[in-house]
Parts: sequence; C-alpha cells; structure tokens
Amino acid sequence: PNAEVVRVLRQDLEGLLDSLRQARMSQTKAQVRIAALQEEMEAQRVRQEKRLEQALDEVQRGNRAQVARLRSKLEAQQSQAAQEARSRKAAKERFDSVRAMFLPDDGQVLREGDNVILRLYGFEFASGKSTLETGNFGLVNRIADALNVLPDANGLITGPTDSIGNTESNTSLSLQTAAN
Repeated sequence: PNAEVVRVLRQDLEGLLDSLRQARMSQTKAQVRIAALQEEMEAQRVRQEKRLEQALDEVQRGNRAQVARLRSKLEAQQSQAAQEARSRKAAKERFDSVRAMFLPDDGQVLREGDNVILRLYGFEFASGKSTLETGNFGLVNRIADALNVLPDANGLITGPTDSIGNTESNTSLSLQTAAN
C-alpha cells in the first residue's frame, strides 16, 4: 500500500513539476512578449516625439514668419507715421513762418487743414480806383515772400470795393482791382 501511495504521489509530483515547467515557459514567453511590447512602445514614443518636435518646429517657423511680417508692417506704419509727423511739422512751420510775415492790420492768416488762407484787408485804394498805390507794395512783397514759403500754393484773388456806387460799377471795379 505504501508503494501505491508513493506512486500516486510521484505521479502527482511529476504532474505538478510538469505544470510548473509549463507555467515557467508561459511566464518566459509572456516576459519576452512584454519586452517586445515595451520596445515597440518605446519606438512609438520616440516616433511621436519626433513628430511632435517637427510639428513644433513648423509652428515656430510659421510664428517667426508671422512675427517678421507683423514687425515689417509695424515698421512701415511707424515710418509712415513718422513721415506724416514730419510733414505736419513742416506744414506748421511754414504756416507759422507765413503768419509771422503779416501784421494784424494787414489781415488774417488762417489754416484750414494743410491749406493756408490769407485774408488780407490791409490794401488801400482810392475810392472808385483799382490801381495799387505805393503804400501797398510792402504788403505785396510779403505776399510774394509767403508764396516762396508755400511754392505749391494756389491763390484766389478778390478785389473788394467800398459801398459807394451801384452794384454793376462795383463789380467792374472789383474785377479791375483783382487784376491789378
């Protein structure tokens, strides 16, 4: 009876050892498979990092290009603004220069945008006459000086008259005064 127990125990033990060997082989295969999967995961991680770096580089290049375009646009706008400021300053200086040429008794020097308006009423004419008298030559010379400061100026010359006489004769006199 002992021999039978030993034989059964031996069979059970061999079965357990065989199961243990199979479990170890399965474990080894699983470990090999795990190692292969880890390598594959690492390779995928490296590929993903490279793709991410490439995408980031593309975005950064695009951002740098956009920044360069915006910087160029800003510089152009700043340059234009500076040019406009210089132009406004020069126009103001010309206006101030022309304004300083005329006395309050000569008339008004006005500015409307970039235009300079000379409203001169310092001319003296004999009633009913349209010829400039020598006393007006100083004012005429200042007008000439103003035109030198404002070489692109356009002018409108009117010849006012006094209220003596009728409308028709005053209109004719006004045209003659403006022409002189």
